[in-house]
Amino acid sequence: MANSLFRLFTLFFFVVISIFLLHPNVVLCDVKDDNILSAINKYRQSKNLSEFSYNKNAACLAGKLVYKLRDEPCSSAENFNKEISSETKLADFPKLLRKCHIAYNSSIDGIILPSCVPGLDPTSVTSNYTHSHDAEYINDQNYTGAGVGTIEDAWVVLILSTNTSTGNYDSSGSSSLVVAGGGRVGVMVALLGMFVSSLLFFDFLFLG
Repeated sequence: MANSLFRLFTLFFFVVISIFLLHPNVVLCDVKDDNILSAINKYRQSKNLSEFSYNKNAACLAGKLVYKLRDEPCSSAENFNKEISSETKLADFPKLLRKCHIAYNSSIDGIILPSCVPGLDPTSVTSNYTHSHDAEYINDQNYTGAGVGTIEDAWVVLILSTNTSTGNYDSSGSSSLVVAGGGRVGVMVALLGMFVSSLLFFDFLFLG
């Protein structure tokens, strides 16, 4: 009995891992990120604007962009903003898009807003965005979705998306087998997990 339960538990474990790795874009939401988005939406409500819906692809990209800022001083926020808004953008920007399953054409009309707010208090972050030149984007009804990324209790990247095909940060048919952060290795591990799960399931059913 104990042996059967162990095999059943192992089967369940491999199935869960396989589903997780093969999911097209698994994003682990940070509570701090959620609180910042909620604070920004409260501001939008106060202006009689619709709330930003959560855009998981935008959140994925925001997380990867903010990670690049982890060792940067707060004074470089404006320089980074200019870099990601330039024609050439970041050298590895296309790679980051692929990792988050975002087609380049679906990011054209979106906007990326980096900022540095020590402590990352949601109210302070919102105030920083709404009392700067970024306010025009926060108040723009053309932006309907958002994703937030934070790191090191200082840096935040807010990405605003539209509901159009040129700004929704959609995959536009990108393969679900391209695992964010995992690449081919992630796919191989997932397939191996599914294979082992099948063997365990067969063993559980027919061999007892």
